[in-house]
Amino acid sequence: MKNYSILFLVCFLSCKAQIIDKYNPDNLGSFINGAYYKDVTNFRDQFVGTWLYTNGNTSLTIMLGKRDYLFDPGYNIHEDIMVGAYKYIENGVEKVNTLYQIDQSYGNNISAYAANFYLYGDYFKPYPTNTPVCSECNVDERRMLFSLAEPDKIPFGLGDHCLIIRRFTENGVDKIKVWSYDYGNSLVLVDENDNPIQTQIPNKLPLGEFILIKQ
Repeated sequence: MKNYSILFLVCFLSCKAQIIDKYNPDNLGSFINGAYYKDVTNFRDQFVGTWLYTNGNTSLTIMLGKRDYLFDPGYNIHEDIMVGAYKYIENGVEKVNTLYQIDQSYGNNISAYAANFYLYGDYFKPYPTNTPVCSECNVDERRMLFSLAEPDKIPFGLGDHCLIIRRFTENGVDKIKVWSYDYGNSLVLVDENDNPIQTQIPNKLPLGEFILIKQ
């Protein structure tokens, strides 16, 4: 009976909350207290799954999933997000691998997902003219934006390294185009006296564009 009561309470609260279409460009930048920023049109579904890029003995594997109705205490809202995991092998040598993480759960607090997932998506690119420019996109096409980090970086994260992902179909084959992109604010490591150790940290996953095929 207790479990049913909790489920009823969650359903009641979610039904009472104002629902905002999170992936509608008209709603960008609006945070209404107590609202639920929901993936109303199932925009995220097109990206969910396992994707693979190969070029000789170099490969990139990306796994993408969804998390729904997470609480954001900073804005007092609930929202739907995406999480991911990836593995990059270069010339037969594994450079980075976070695939173990894809099924992990961190409760209902969105901050825990942002802090722990090395591939985290709570935003989107609403226009093809947004950087990086997508010349092949339709005028109203939206791409998914993920922040990207690596497990052995201290502090957590890789500055503004991110993945921008576009879904498309070519000759009946489902694919994604991935822009591995850096907005220019690279992480700076410091010693115990706050003196910079190095000003540029190379990414194990190189910058550039990749085409991955649905597995």
